[in-house]
Formats: sequence, C-alpha cells, structure tokens
Amino acid sequence: MIESSYHEGDSFVHAFDPRAKLLLLITGITTLFLPFGVEFSAAYTGVFILLAIPAAGFRHAFSPFKLLLPLIILIILLTPPFFKEGEVLITYRNWILLTEAGLMRTIVLIIRFTGITYAFFLFFTSTPLNQVVLTLRWYGLPLNAALIVSMSFRFIPYITTTYHHVSDAHKLRGSYQTGMWGWSHIRGLLPVLTSVLIKSVKTIPVMAMSLESRGFGSNRKRTSYQRLRGGRILFTHFIFSVMISLIIIALPYVVA
Repeated sequence: MIESSYHEGDSFVHAFDPRAKLLLLITGITTLFLPFGVEFSAAYTGVFILLAIPAAGFRHAFSPFKLLLPLIILIILLTPPFFKEGEVLITYRNWILLTEAGLMRTIVLIIRFTGITYAFFLFFTSTPLNQVVLTLRWYGLPLNAALIVSMSFRFIPYITTTYHHVSDAHKLRGSYQTGMWGWSHIRGLLPVLTSVLIKSVKTIPVMAMSLESRGFGSNRKRTSYQRLRGGRILFTHFIFSVMISLIIIALPYVVA
C-alpha cells in the first residue's frame, strides 16, 4: 500500500518548508473556530481553495468537493431544525423549517468543514509523506506515532483507488451503473462497497508486516535515511509562517 495523496509539482506551496507549513496548517484550522465573523472564516477558506490550484493543479484542486458534498447535504438537512432562534425565514404549515440562526449556523458549519478539508488537502498534496513523518518527528512526536500517521494517510488514498477499481470491474460486469438512482443505485452500490471492505480487510496482514519491517514497537534508537534541510531557508520560512499566523489571527480584531 504505497498510495499517496502527494501531487508532484514545483509551485511555491511545494517549495515551502513542511515544518513551517504544519505551523500554518494548525493556525489556519484554529482560526476557523475562533469567534470571528463568518466573512473572515469564508475568506480564509477561500484562500485555502485558491492555494490548492497551484499545489494540485486546476483539474484536481476541486476534487475535495466530491467528498464534501454528502456531508454538506447532511448539514443542510439536519442543522436548521435544531435552531429555532431569530427571525423565521421558511415555514411549512405549523413547522418552522429555517430561521436566521439556523441559516447562519449552517453556513458556519459548511465553511468550517470545507476549510478544514482544504487545509489538510493542501498540506498533504504539497508534502511527501516521508517529509510529513520527518516533520512530526522534528516536532517531538515519537516514531511509532509518526508511523501510524503515515500509514493512516497512505490508507485513505488506497481505499479511494480500490473503490474506483472495484466499481470499474462491476461496471464491466453490468452490475453497477453510475446513472442509476434511488433504490437501484443503493442495490448496485452495496456489492461494490462489500468488495472494497473485503479487499481492505485482507490488506491488514500486509500493513502489519509493513509496520513490523519498519521497526514498529521496537525500543531501539532509530535513524533516518533522509533529513529535512535547515539553515537560512528554514529560518526564513519559519519567520514568514509566524508572521502570517499573527496576521490572520490579529486581522479580525484590527478590522473590528
């Protein structure tokens, strides 16, 4: 299982030091939960989306929306009924379907989930997984924990690739078609998901052997085949990331 979400490129996002990028990642996600106005959260999320274009290419920059769409639909359907405060916007007979508070809460949740998704997408698209592990170890994360993070993020694109392969195989057999809707779509999707689940479970021994071969659980001091560069470049990128972090945190207070 060597699948990776890394997209090779030469953009300024790729050239940025992964240790500084991780700091910006944490800061960017944190700002989405600070008590700022919704316009600032939307602006920061928009910046993440725009940065994904040079990092992943225009063709793949909007692929996270495919994963977000079911979650966004659930937020739109399930969030408004739990917020009855504020001005009533939509009613059906005696049922309150949408209020001003429910609308604002729905928008905030959509912005937050989109921002978090694109922040991680931007980081892992522009950073090779070996550098991710080295970055986590540089910040003091134990080797075992760094390996778990590495294998987890390798497993996610592996599942996606497996799903596409299995669905293509079922399409060739005529048991599943993308144009199906309703109950037919669910019936056609069930054997595809079952096949993906079985194939994923069968890879557990392979994952266990991979972790064992990399010394998972060993108490011996480990060395690294590769090292992250340091010196002036690291210092410059770190100063830049700290300045950007301070700006995005202080900007809403300055504007207010």
